[in-house]
Amino acid sequence: MKRTNRMASSSQSAALAGIKVLDLSRILAGPTAAQALGDLGADVVKVERPGEGDDTRKWGPPYVLGASGEETEESAYYLAANRNKRSIAIDIGSAVFPSTDWRTSRSRPAIPGSSIAR
Repeated sequence: MKRTNRMASSSQSAALAGIKVLDLSRILAGPTAAQALGDLGADVVKVERPGEGDDTRKWGPPYVLGASGEETEESAYYLAANRNKRSIAIDIGSAVFPSTDWRTSRSRPAIPGSSIAR
């Protein structure tokens, strides 16, 4: 399935098409940066806490209106700051991810060929 990007025109390919980004950020700066990468065509997956999600889901008003015009529990800010992203809930504090050292020692550089430790 080909991923299309709303910001790129159909006659050109997105600049970051084929790049995968794992968004572990919260609140403002990180989500905004990841959103920009998504706007440029990257496949961005936002990781949220199970049962709670991102804190900004509840930042409002304004809240998104439901089908019958009532306010939902999802803020307009959250949806605006997280466009062009998919979301997954993972408890990274669980036994599946027991050690910070394990996670960082196996991380890959964000930019191929960069000097970030592998």
